[in-house]
Amino acid sequence: MKNFIILLCIVGITAVSGHHGQHRDQYRRNRSGNNNIRLLPCIDEILAAIRAAIAVDQNTDIVAIFGILISNSQNTVLINTYAILLSLALVFHVSAAITGIMLGFCRSKEIVSDTLTAFVHSYEYDAVLRETMDWTQLKFHCCGNSGPEDWIDYFKSIETVEVESSGRDENSTLASTAVTLASDTNTMPSSCCVRDSDYLNLRCENYYEFGCLQHVQEVVSANLLMASFLALGMGLLDLLGAVMGFLITKTIRRERQIDADYNQLGMKSSRY
Repeated sequence: MKNFIILLCIVGITAVSGHHGQHRDQYRRNRSGNNNIRLLPCIDEILAAIRAAIAVDQNTDIVAIFGILISNSQNTVLINTYAILLSLALVFHVSAAITGIMLGFCRSKEIVSDTLTAFVHSYEYDAVLRETMDWTQLKFHCCGNSGPEDWIDYFKSIETVEVESSGRDENSTLASTAVTLASDTNTMPSSCCVRDSDYLNLRCENYYEFGCLQHVQEVVSANLLMASFLALGMGLLDLLGAVMGFLITKTIRRERQIDADYNQLGMKSSRY
């Protein structure tokens, strides 16, 4: 029963990790065709953690299936091998949990800030990052990384056409023309505009005054901590399985020793 529980948990973790892996590969493909997008070292850390999680989960899948196959076995070598493999999985899961907790408490602000800054700088050049940034600003009612001023320097040198719209355009894009915005204008994407606010010449009549850093950091930290506690739970199952494996091996050996002593005693009795 314990092996079935482990297998179900690992399948769920692998599915989630694979989903994040697909987004990682899509991001890398988009970046490969665009030299203006720079993959930050902090994002590299997240992608490396995702790859490690997928590798650990896939290997632990094999361990769980191996445990199910030998659950009725009396072979002490196989049972000890299973217990040792679970001990190694315990080390990996505890390491992953510690890494997630450290990232959640110590690095999440830096990671989110650098990522949002990269999204702002790549806003014009990549449709996926542009849609992601627009969705983030619309979802959390925020603008930029630390505030609307993050967009000012970015829009200084961008040539654009005068655009006027009433309401919100959630899929905002930039159109290049021969008009250069002045450096003192509060320029920003339409996703920074408050609902039903007019959007004229890349300027919102009313816009969100706070950045997205705090909101996104809370979401990232919560997800990292949830993944860390899930890894700790998997580690407890690994520990339970390893202890049970070693105890079963000890019990089998003791039973064999008792049978051997009994048989030896029976042979001595038969001589007399």
